[in-house]
Amino acid sequence: MPGRISGTNYDGSRDFGCMMVNNKAHFGYDGWTNFDDIFNSEFNVSYAYRIFQRSGNDFSPFYAVCTPSQVPKYPQVWCK
Repeated sequence: MPGRISGTNYDGSRDFGCMMVNNKAHFGYDGWTNFDDIFNSEFNVSYAYRIFQRSGNDFSPFYAVCTPSQVPKYPQVWCK
């Protein structure tokens, strides 16, 4: 759902678009400078992939799949 917006997170941030990219952690980095771009599905997915690549191809930036202690919540997921 490209127009999806999460509820407010514990730190006041929100997650946007189909890949739920966090505005506080990621806005302004690596090409996301126009806030409205995150609602474009192609941009949202490619941006999430760039986050994944920057992390060393693991899912640690995606807290929905990694616990705070970096233990994966799902099989075949790598967390540092």
